[in-house]
This record gives sequence, structure tokens and C-alpha cells, in this order.
Amino acid sequence: MSFERSGLSGIKFAALVGVKYSTLAGWAAKRKRQGQTAAAGHSIRQKPPPVQWVEAVLDQAQSQSGQIGLAAALLQALEESPPSC
Repeated sequence: MSFERSGLSGIKFAALVGVKYSTLAGWAAKRKRQGQTAAAGHSIRQKPPPVQWVEAVLDQAQSQSGQIGLAAALLQALEESPPSC
């Protein structure tokens, strides 16, 4: 949360961003409760892993059906052992 990183008091931060202090305090309390829930072992929604793009270059002499098969094999191989970056 930007407030936590700002180092400002709640009153000053609320004024800076244009919200009432009570609104900011409510958001902060909700975030704290969510953190305690996660720490207690309850699952909360997590961000999915980032998308990884891979460029594949195929020989143009291959037929369309051959290219589809190669692409499918490549995707299957990547799924089984993702590259480390």
C-alpha cells in the first residue's frame, strides 16, 4: 500500500491523496486483517505467475500440418519443463 511506503502519518497521507482519514484507516485495517488471515494459513487469492512468451521459428518448407504438430510439441515440452530465466 502506498500509505505504508510513504512514511507519512495517516492524516497527512489522507489529505495528500484527497480521502477522508476514516476511509484510509478502514482500508488499512482491512489490509491488516487480510494479512493476518494469510498468516493464519487461510488461502487468499494470489496473483497468477507472469506470462512467458517464446518465439518459435519453423522451416518454411514444412507443410502447414507439420508446423502445427511442431508447435504442439514445443508447447507440450515447455509445459513439462519451463525454461528458467
